[in-house]
Amino acid sequence: MLALYITLLDTDEQISKFERIYTKYRGLMFYTANSVLQDSYLAEDAVHETFLDIIRIIDSIRATNKKELSQFLRIMTHHKAVDMVRKCSTQKKCDNEIDSSCSSKIDTAEAIVIDKIQYENMLSLVQSMDEKYKTPLLLKIQGYKISEIADFLNISAGNVKVRLHRARKIILVGLEEHGND
Repeated sequence: MLALYITLLDTDEQISKFERIYTKYRGLMFYTANSVLQDSYLAEDAVHETFLDIIRIIDSIRATNKKELSQFLRIMTHHKAVDMVRKCSTQKKCDNEIDSSCSSKIDTAEAIVIDKIQYENMLSLVQSMDEKYKTPLLLKIQGYKISEIADFLNISAGNVKVRLHRARKIILVGLEEHGND
């Protein structure tokens, strides 16, 4: 399958970058898709479609930071798998863990506890958020530009901005409901 993908790339640099991504992360991508779809054949299709998207945006992908790249590929694969679920009209819920840490420079124990509670509330709000808002938000947190996110998700830049605005609003309203300001 790798040979098929390579024929779609133009430069040696693109081929080299794609080969590294393919050999190192295809298992992670399959695992991610299979956890959403619960069907190995559909998971293979989701990974294949994700690789086709990766080929389309290969020059925009930052492959220097392995952790960032890994998370980016999980988000892209997860997004593709969720799209497949929607297309099949079989609604399945999935949990997506967000790998991030919360650090505070405040010295008092009370402030640290309050920060942790606020962080956990925000994390639970993001995890329960609809995928169409969560995916652009996670990509934006990773530092991708709105135009890049639009390319990754095959939506307009304006749509990305609206989804990011709504995601932030969901978080703010949720935090206000929990009594955090």
